[in-house]
Amino acid sequence: QSVIEVVKLVGICSVYGRQPNMKGAIALVGLVATSASVYLCNRRLPKARSPSKAELRVLGLAAAVFITFFVLVSIINGPKLLQRTHPDVVQAKSLARAQCQIALSESDVLLAEELIRNNTVGVQLAKKFNKQARQSLDRTLRRLNNIIFFNIGVFISVLPALVLMVIAVAPSVHPRLAILKPLEPPQEMWPVVLPAINAVTVAAVVAYFGFYFWLEEAQVTSCLLLSGHWYTYVLTTFCCLIVFVHLLCQREEASAPYHVWYAGWVA
Repeated sequence: QSVIEVVKLVGICSVYGRQPNMKGAIALVGLVATSASVYLCNRRLPKARSPSKAELRVLGLAAAVFITFFVLVSIINGPKLLQRTHPDVVQAKSLARAQCQIALSESDVLLAEELIRNNTVGVQLAKKFNKQARQSLDRTLRRLNNIIFFNIGVFISVLPALVLMVIAVAPSVHPRLAILKPLEPPQEMWPVVLPAINAVTVAAVVAYFGFYFWLEEAQVTSCLLLSGHWYTYVLTTFCCLIVFVHLLCQREEASAPYHVWYAGWVA
């Protein structure tokens, strides 16, 4: 009991001296900027094609199947089967969850938050590994992929289309950007691709507010062991699958095999 009291005191002191969540603020700025850019580009590009009733039924069925699959994977603890967690991290997280529940039972929300979000052991192990492990191209690319993938989030599912969208609109924004004109994709591409971009943008907004305004609070009030990386990975995979189904439904009307190109990107 005395150990718990000391931990509570340290936790309270660190909470009151804590810096604001800059990671969430930066993510919000990026989300707003990207969403605004997508909106403005929609006004300059050919109008997005409205989905037919048949496509909506297919997309609805696909979404239901994918959601059911991810729920079943979570029930059987899929991440544990795909990736082994270091025993020290497992022990630290189990202890933190138990202490968090004790803190909540005593109505000490501040300490519960500090305990459940303490990632010190994992960070120290990662630093030790990066310092002692032999550097290789594979490990360098993994770190780079980690930075790019998890900072872009669900937008990675339509990243090539976003790049092409900027290229298509840029010449009309400033004369000097006319040098990008030869790289501009065909206009008939946008009625097919824009719906996917718009849908993923909406998904990104929902994902952001779902994480920072619901899951982060639920992590404390329910003492959840939450992984932002797995959250991002699952939502991004879901968006990739939905976009692929959408392009597959458009394959007969599209002027190019966008579903084939997109399958290559996802792979």
